[in-house]
Amino acid sequence: MEQKNYKWYDQASAGTLLTTGTSYADVFASSTTVYVEEAATGVNNYTTDVATVPDGKYHAWAGTEWTLRCAQLFVVETDLKIKSLRLLASKLNGITFNVKIINAANAPNFSDVAEYGPFTSPAEAGSQSFEANLFDFDINADLAPGTYLIYVEPTTGDEGNYGFVNGYTQESSEAGVYTLKKAMFQATDLSDTYPNFNVDDVGSAYGPFLNWKIETGANASCGRTAATATVVACGPPDVTIVKPTDAGAYYTQSPLIDFEATITDGGSVTSVVFEVWKDLTKVATLNTNSSGTTYTATWQADAPGTDYQFKVIATDNDAEEKEAYGDFTVMLDVSAAQDVIVNGNLGVYPNPTTDEFNVTFDLISANNVNIEVVNTVGAVVYSKDMGSLTGTQLLNVKADLGAGLYFVNVKVGNETITTPLNVVK
Repeated sequence: MEQKNYKWYDQASAGTLLTTGTSYADVFASSTTVYVEEAATGVNNYTTDVATVPDGKYHAWAGTEWTLRCAQLFVVETDLKIKSLRLLASKLNGITFNVKIINAANAPNFSDVAEYGPFTSPAEAGSQSFEANLFDFDINADLAPGTYLIYVEPTTGDEGNYGFVNGYTQESSEAGVYTLKKAMFQATDLSDTYPNFNVDDVGSAYGPFLNWKIETGANASCGRTAATATVVACGPPDVTIVKPTDAGAYYTQSPLIDFEATITDGGSVTSVVFEVWKDLTKVATLNTNSSGTTYTATWQADAPGTDYQFKVIATDNDAEEKEAYGDFTVMLDVSAAQDVIVNGNLGVYPNPTTDEFNVTFDLISANNVNIEVVNTVGAVVYSKDMGSLTGTQLLNVKADLGAGLYFVNVKVGNETITTPLNVVK
C-alpha cells in the first residue's frame, strides 16, 4: 500500500525542494533546520495480524492480581486513525468497558490521551464459563506519532470478563506507519491513578485487542513544519537483545535456540560478537548474520542449566564498545508428552505468581495425569494425582512455595512435559 508522502525544503516558504518521500537523510556538518510538509495523498487501510485465537492456543481471563489491567504498546510513526478493535468478551457474563489511551513516551510518567466508550458485549445465558465472544467495536481514535499504551477499563465487577491469548506473542507492523508490540503489558496495581505498566516488560501473552483496523492518509497538504537536526558527538553503539527473552527457558535436543540483537550507532558498527556463557565459562562464540541493524545467530545446547548467559559485544567505527547480557535456562528435553497433549502446548498462569496458579492443556485421549512442582535442584516440592482426564483442561494448583524459579511437570501416562514457573513474594 502507498504510504503517506512528504516534501522537504530548505526554507519555511518557497526555497529549494530537497527531496520527496517518507524521510530525509543527509550528512550535516553542523545543526541544520529543514522544513517538511505533507504531500497530498489518498487514504490507506491496514489490519493487524492477530484476528482470532491461533490454533492450539488458548485464551485466559483478565482480572487476577497479575492482570489488574491488560494493555498493548502501540508505536505510531505517522498520523493515523485506529478505526476499530476486537475484544475476547465473556459469553457467559458479558462486559461493559471503556478503551483508554495513555502516552507512554515518558514511562512510568504516563499522561492521558483519550478515552472511548462505554461499549457493551451482552451476556449469553447458558454459555460455558470458558467461552468467548469476538466483539468488534469502533473507536475512531486519531493519533499523532508517539508511543501509546491502549487498554481495557472495565466497569466495576467486569474486571475478569475479557480475555487475552495465553502463551502466544505476535508483533504486527507496517514500515513507516506503526508497530504493535507482540506482548501484553500487565499491571498489578494503580500508581498516580494509572496502572503500573512496565513498558520494558516482555510478557508471554498477546492481548487484549485483536483485529485492529487502522487508516492513514490525508487529502490535502497541511503546510510546512520546521525539523531541526542537531549534530552531536557519537557515543558507543546501542544494543538491544531481542532473543532469547530474558529468563527464557529452552530445551536440549530441541530445534536450535535463536539469538537476535538490534544494534545501532551514530556512526557505523564495525564488529558484533555473540557469546554464550555458562556460569563463568564461555561455551560458544556464534557466527552472526546481519540485515540492517538486526544481527542473528543460532546455537544448540547439549547440557541443561539455569545459569546460561547470552553476551553481545558491539564495536563502532570510533572503537567504542558496548556489551549487553541476557540470562536464559536450558532444560532436559522431556517433550515426548506432545504425543498426547495437543501440539505440546502447556500453559501456566499467572506467571510469575505468589503460590496459586492455573495449568492449561488439551489431551488427545484419556490418560492419568499427575502435576508436580520441582525446584532448581530437582527436588519435588508439590505433587498431586489428578486422575484420568481427557479434552481441554484448566486445573488450579495451590502450593506453598517460596520465592524462586520452579519447573511445573505435567505427567501424562508415562510421559512428561515441563514449563518454568517464577514465584515472587
